[in-house]
Amino acid sequence: MTSEAASPAEPRYGWVVALAAALCLAVANGSMLSISVFLKPLVAEFGWRRGEVALAYTLGALSMGLGGLALGWLSDRLSVRPVALMGAAALVGALLLLSRVHALWQFYAAYVLLGGVGAAACFAPLIACVGGWFERHKGLAIGIVTAGQAFGYATVPLLARAMISLLGWRETYASLGVLALGVLLPLALLLRDPPGSPQRKAADAPDAPAGARPALRPVLSPPAAVAWLSAVAIVSGVFVGTGLVHVVPLAQDAGVPPELAASVLSVMTVAGIVGRLTFGRVGDAIGGVPAYLLSLLLATALIGWFASITTLPGFYALAVPYGFSYAATMTCMMMCVREMTLPHHRGLATATVALFGWVGLGLGGWQAGAVYDLTGSYALPFAIATGAGVVSVGVVAVLWRIVARRPRLATA
Repeated sequence: MTSEAASPAEPRYGWVVALAAALCLAVANGSMLSISVFLKPLVAEFGWRRGEVALAYTLGALSMGLGGLALGWLSDRLSVRPVALMGAAALVGALLLLSRVHALWQFYAAYVLLGGVGAAACFAPLIACVGGWFERHKGLAIGIVTAGQAFGYATVPLLARAMISLLGWRETYASLGVLALGVLLPLALLLRDPPGSPQRKAADAPDAPAGARPALRPVLSPPAAVAWLSAVAIVSGVFVGTGLVHVVPLAQDAGVPPELAASVLSVMTVAGIVGRLTFGRVGDAIGGVPAYLLSLLLATALIGWFASITTLPGFYALAVPYGFSYAATMTCMMMCVREMTLPHHRGLATATVALFGWVGLGLGGWQAGAVYDLTGSYALPFAIATGAGVVSVGVVAVLWRIVARRPRLATA
C-alpha cells in the first residue's frame, strides 16, 4: 500500500469523496429529469408531439443503463477520476448540443450522450468507489450519494424552469452546460480511489480503509449475487416506476389542480432524501439485505393505497412514508452490491444491477399507462405494482435466509 493510502487522514477523506459523488449525481440526474420543463417550449417551437419529446428521456435512461456497463467495467480497471472527468465532459457537451438542436434526431442523439456517458459515469463508478472507502459506515456513505440523486431531481428542474422564463430554452440549456462544467470539474478532481482498491494496489486486497478489519469473502459467488440482486431490481422497479410516473396524473384524476398534483411528487422526493440517509444508517446496523427487505416491505404495503385516495391532504399523507421507503430501496440495493461482491468487479456489478433497475422502472411506468388505457382506472395498475412488490419481498427474504445460513470466509 502506498504511503498516501496509509495516511491516517485517508479514511476521513472518504466523506469528501462521498459528498463530491452525491453532488455529481445531483447534477447528472437532475439534468436528465429537467426534460419535463423543456417539453412545452420545444413543442411550441418545433411542433413536435409530447410523446416524441418525452422519448428522448427513455432513450437517455436506456443509454444510461447500457453505458453504465461499459463505464462500470472501465472503472474497475482505471482510477475513478478519469472516468468521472469523461462523464463530466460528455454531460457538458450534451447540454451545449441541446442548446443548438434543430431536428428531433439531434435532440435524441444529445440525450443518448447525456445519459449513456454523462449520467452513467456519475452513477455506478462513483457508488462503487464510495462503497470502498468505508466499512463501518458504508451504508450511511452510500445513502449520502444516492440522496444526491434525489436532491438533483428536486432542484435542477426548478432552476431550469426559472431560467427558461428569463432566458429562453436554448440559452437555458447552454447556461446549464456552463454551470455543470463549473461544478463537475472541481468535484471530479476531488475524487480518489479507496485505500486497498485494485486501482491503488496491484494485488487484490481488502477494500477497507487502513486500520479496518480484514475484508470477508461474500457468501455467494459474485455472478450469483448479481443475478439475485438484478432479479429483485427489475421486479421492484415495476412498483417504483408505477408510483413515480403516475402519481401526478392519478392526483389530477382525483380533482387535484395540476400544480398541486405535481407537488405530491416533490413531497415524495424530499421524503426520499431522508429515507436514503436513514436506511443507510439502518443498513450499517443490521446489514444491507435485511435493510433492503424492510424498505421493500414498507413500500409494498403503501403503494396500493394511492389508488383509493381522493384528496390532496391524503396524497401528501401517503407521499411522505411512501417516498421515505421506496427511495431507500435504491440505497439498500447498492449496499447489497457492496457487501456481496469483491472490489475488482464492483463497478461492473453495480452497473449491471442498476441496468435491471432502470428496465424495471420503464416497465412499471409503461404497464400502468397501458393497463389504465384498457380499464380507464388506476386500480388495477397499482394492484399490479403491489404484486410486484410482494414478489420482490419474497425474493429478498429467500436471499436473506441464504446469506444468514452461510458463513463468510476470510478473503484469501
